[in-house]
Amino acid sequence: MKFENRFYITMYLVLLTSCMVLFSSCYDNSDRLSVVELEPNVMIEEFGDSTYFRGISYIVVDDFIYAADEDNGRINKLDSKLNLVGIIGRRGQGPHDFAGLGCFIVYKDTILAVNLGGLSLNAYTIDGDFIEKYTLGSDYSLTANNFCVDNEGYMYFTSRIDSFPIIKFDRQMNRQFSFGNWIEPENKEFRPFLNSCLIACLDDKIITIQKDAPVINVYGKDGTHLLKKNLPEELFKKRLLFKKREQEKDASNLRKTYGLFGSVSTVDNKIYLTYVDHDEQDIPYKNKVVEILFENNDFIINRVFSLSKEKSGWFEAIAVTNDNRIVVSNASIQENPSISVYLLK
Repeated sequence: MKFENRFYITMYLVLLTSCMVLFSSCYDNSDRLSVVELEPNVMIEEFGDSTYFRGISYIVVDDFIYAADEDNGRINKLDSKLNLVGIIGRRGQGPHDFAGLGCFIVYKDTILAVNLGGLSLNAYTIDGDFIEKYTLGSDYSLTANNFCVDNEGYMYFTSRIDSFPIIKFDRQMNRQFSFGNWIEPENKEFRPFLNSCLIACLDDKIITIQKDAPVINVYGKDGTHLLKKNLPEELFKKRLLFKKREQEKDASNLRKTYGLFGSVSTVDNKIYLTYVDHDEQDIPYKNKVVEILFENNDFIINRVFSLSKEKSGWFEAIAVTNDNRIVVSNASIQENPSISVYLLK
């Protein structure tokens, strides 16, 4: 009888251990992810007197690499080896020019770029020929460094002042409607800071990523809210702790957006986000890239990439391609800013 009791106890413990292992394997493992170190496959550096580029703030990859040269007020068209093959637009006050270059998208054979100075959307062919200019009117609430386009050509801008954080436009910049979850703080003057987000199109859905918190929202193209996901904070805990301490020091720091996320790119069912990392002294010396899968109506953190072994990687813009390449601009002041292409492992 004693032997049978020991046998049943042993079997119970084995079963219990198996269940615990199974449960832990299903639980999000983002806090145990190893960082994959990548080396650049191709890289070009910029210099202060360069006529090539001086300040890449936004990147889009189609058949070519298109990089927003903010200082020169133009879009550089590059091949896969980062050779300059064309230029779209130029700095100036003319109808075809950029008084200030914001973000842009490539939709089929058209480039749509925000002209900050004229508050307009300039349309060009991918060869650089000017097509038309669409006015943004007096809607200064639009975030001109962040918008996306769906598979029907509708555009989605983020707004930090509107009653809703997302505004939908057609190709002629006619406003359709606004939608999205709005964070309403106790102090009204903090509204623009808490509602700063990144936006991207993922298949037939619109996703927003809160810039200062690991929160993703998913919407349909009709504005229907489909999902809200809080990503595991463990992966981003250094930055979140830094933000908390800074806000506890001074209440006015609540106005600040402590840019946890800086840039977003989507391909297939994957989302790539740059996020701020800190060292032991809470100095944000570099940021990393996290790969997130969207499967079964849920987001799963899959891999983390470090694109610089030295303490100098600060990635201003990111774009990921269908053939597993990642193109980034490194805006670090500790070395010559650069554009690099990495092969994802």
